Amino acid sequence: AITAEILSISAPNPAYVGGSKSTVTVQVKNTGDTRDLRVYFNTGWTCDERKADGVYIQRNLTSGQSSDFVFHVTPPDAGGQDNVKVDVSAAPYGIWDWVLDTENKNFNAAPKPKAAAADVTSVSDSKDPVEVGETFVVTVAVKNTGQQPGTFDIGLELDAISNLQILTANRENQSFTAGQTLRFDFNVKANGP
Repeated sequence: AITAEILSISAPNPAYVGGSKSTVTVQVKNTGDTRDLRVYFNTGWTCDERKADGVYIQRNLTSGQSSDFVFHVTPPDAGGQDNVKVDVSAAPYGIWDWVLDTENKNFNAAPKPKAAAADVTSVSDSKDPVEVGETFVVTVAVKNTGQQPGTFDIGLELDAISNLQILTANRENQSFTAGQTLRFDFNVKANGP
């Protein structure tokens, strides 16, 4: 007999995220005679097992044997839903058109998290006005507006005609969690003309 069945279609935990490679596992049991079987995986997502004649994995299964067919998929960066159709097929006459079992399953992917990005949210000084020769503090608030952690270099820049001197070195490799705001103080001296 030429029979087989799909036992399960499973997704990993946690769920899919746009732009990130993951897997879908299709467990198949050969309920008939020993033979080559193909599991076709019809998806709109990128799949590593894509060949010129379709997306599939072919394997020889003995009678009664179960096997996991693992497909490596990457949802689009925007995420979204994919309605996957899985077919188990045989080719008793040399053509892979003998469909033994079919299942449909929906998978959802969250959008790819926004990359870390620094945004200066405020700049303030400790003294106004400032006398020549005085030192004051400039406070800079920086927010990571991304959805992922990031590392940024934070510093002050002055134009070439400024009579100010930055006394505090740049703060390099400052780590931010997603959405975090940090404040940095810089000592600045007012020089004469």
